[in-house]
Amino acid sequence: MDMLFLRLPHQTGGVLQAVSCIQGHWQRLASWHNLDDLAAWLQEHRQMPAILLTPAGLDIALTLEATPKQRREAGVGLVSLAEESLAEDYEKLHWTLESLDDNRVLARGIRLEWLQRWLDLLKERGLQVKAIIPEAALLNADAESWVWLPSGNEVFVQTEPGQAALIHPQDAPLLFEQLLSQRSIHTPVRLRYPQGTVLPALPDALQPSPAPWQDWADLLKTQAPALWLRHPQNWLTGVLQPGRTQRWSPWWKTALLLLAACILIETVADRYEAHKLRTQATEARNDASQLYRQWFPGEHVRGDLGQAFRQRLASAGQLTPDQLLQLLAQTAPTPQWQVQKLEFRAGGQTSVEVSGSNLGEAQTWVGNLGGLGLQASLENARLEAGQARAKIILTPAREK
Repeated sequence: MDMLFLRLPHQTGGVLQAVSCIQGHWQRLASWHNLDDLAAWLQEHRQMPAILLTPAGLDIALTLEATPKQRREAGVGLVSLAEESLAEDYEKLHWTLESLDDNRVLARGIRLEWLQRWLDLLKERGLQVKAIIPEAALLNADAESWVWLPSGNEVFVQTEPGQAALIHPQDAPLLFEQLLSQRSIHTPVRLRYPQGTVLPALPDALQPSPAPWQDWADLLKTQAPALWLRHPQNWLTGVLQPGRTQRWSPWWKTALLLLAACILIETVADRYEAHKLRTQATEARNDASQLYRQWFPGEHVRGDLGQAFRQRLASAGQLTPDQLLQLLAQTAPTPQWQVQKLEFRAGGQTSVEVSGSNLGEAQTWVGNLGGLGLQASLENARLEAGQARAKIILTPAREK
C-alpha cells in the first residue's frame, strides 16, 4: 500500500519533513517549506493518502491505574482523575488511551486547537489524512533502556511509557541523577541514542548505546505502512475521527456523569480539607501555648507566640534535648514524619535525621522551626525505598 508519511513541525510556518513508501520502497523526500509545494507534489502522485506524525515533546503522556471496565465506562474521562498533575487544562487537549496491562493505561494528550488547525490546512491542499501518530510512540523505552532523541536545540528524553520530557542537553545530567536515585533496583541503565550524537557527561550508572535508527523515518520502516493505520495511539479518534457526528451517545453520558461526580467529590473534599486545616491550626496553637507554659511556667503570652519563643531563645541561648524533641514533634508537617536520630551538641550545631512520606514536606518542617526562631537548614534530602529521608541542622540563636 503506497503511503506518504509527513512529520509536522512545532510551528505552523515550520518545515514539513516527508518519507514515502511506494510499492514497498521507502524514500526520504525533500522537506517542504510551504503547503503549496506539498499540494503540487500530491497532484503528481495521485493524491497519495498520508499518515501524519506529531513531533516528540509536543504532547504530554501519563500512566493511569484503571481496570478494563473503568476504561470502557469512562473513556478519556479517566484523565480528569489526574487533572492536578497536568500543567494544562486537560479539556483543551485531545486524548488517546492505550492499555499497557490489565491495570494500567497510557494516556497521551495534545492541544486540540493546534492539531485541528493543521488538519484544516492540509485538507484545503487535498491531503487525505488516514492516521496521526505521536512521534514519541515510535520510541520504545522501559526501566532498563532509556531513549535520547535530539530535537533542534533540545533533546527528547523518554524513560518509560508516560515518563518523557523535552529538555536542554545541559540539564540532562541532573535529571538523570534524580531519575536514577528514584529507582528501587540499582542496576545499570542503557541510554539509546542516534549514532553521531554528542552526549554530555553522564552518570556512571547510565551506559550509552548507539541505536539502530537515526530518526523517525528509520523507525517507521520497522513495520508495513498498513500496520501504522491501526496504531493504538492514533489521534484520529473522538471528535477528530473522520465522519464522526456530534451526538449524546450513552458513552458520553456515562463519561459526563463520572466527571460530574468527580467534581462534586472534589468540591466536598476541598471544603472538608479547609475545615480540617483550620481545626489543625487551632489545635497547633493551643498545643504550642501549652508547651510554652510547660517550659516557662508563670509566664502568659497574649501576643505572637513565635516572637515569644524567639525572645526566650535569644536570652536563654539553648534548649535541652527533651525540649528540642518536643519542639520537633510539635512542628512536624504530618504525623508520618519521625525523628530517627538526634545528635545533640550544647552550644554547637545539632543534627536531626528524620523520615516521612513526602520529600517536599521536609522543607516545610524547616520553615516551621525557623518561624520559632531556630536557625534550621536541610541537608541530604533524598528518597530511599519509597520513603523520604533528610537531615535537619539546627544552630543556636547566638551563632547567627
